[in-house]
Amino acid sequence: MICGGPEPPALFFSRAPRHSRAMTPNLKHIQAFVAVADLGTFRRAAERLNTTQPNISGRIAQLEEQLGFRLMERDAGSVRLTPRGQSLLAPARAILAANEAFVAAADDDTLYSGVLRLGVSELVAHTWLPPFLIEMRARFPNIDVELTVDLSANLSKALAAHDLDLTFQSGPFDRKTRFSAQLGQAPYAWVASPALGLPSGRASADEVGFDSGKITGRGVLAAIWRTTGSVNAPACPDRPPPRTVQ
Repeated sequence: MICGGPEPPALFFSRAPRHSRAMTPNLKHIQAFVAVADLGTFRRAAERLNTTQPNISGRIAQLEEQLGFRLMERDAGSVRLTPRGQSLLAPARAILAANEAFVAAADDDTLYSGVLRLGVSELVAHTWLPPFLIEMRARFPNIDVELTVDLSANLSKALAAHDLDLTFQSGPFDRKTRFSAQLGQAPYAWVASPALGLPSGRASADEVGFDSGKITGRGVLAAIWRTTGSVNAPACPDRPPPRTVQ
């Protein structure tokens, strides 16, 4: 808002003032600009926004035409922001954040729409993921979930590369994330076959060749998880109980 006396006559300016009329960029234009800046290519930005590469190119071109200057330079498939484009990146993020805050203030989850690229570990997929997705569909009916089930290490890489929006995985994380929250803990155990004739009871990691997070002992057959907190596999009727390795 500008406060003061009456506006000066038009002849006061050598040319029309830059902000003499409001320019209202389309929100999709701002989303495209931020996506290309974050991901580095029009193709990946199109995948992120669930649209086509020509649509992303068109939105950027229209935004540059409205502004009157170039936001980014294209070179052999790669994209880099111009100095003026770099200066507008933070305000563009603020616009998107304000839009999210506006929708949140409306207190209506049905207003959220789009695609959520969700990555989960196999542990999550086989335990509490189904009821989670059912509840999410009921609360956010206009959000489509693209599900990826993979190892936690691969999920971390995909999240860092902006190929996923959210992951449910085991920690610790080897990459910095914008936000993380602990969802719970689950006990694990490595179980050796009774046919190996190992002594009963628990074995140390050194006894089975545990090295830098990798099991190398040939006596280890499987990993089990018990929701009850038990780390012992059920014993076979005709065999001695298996030896549990922690």
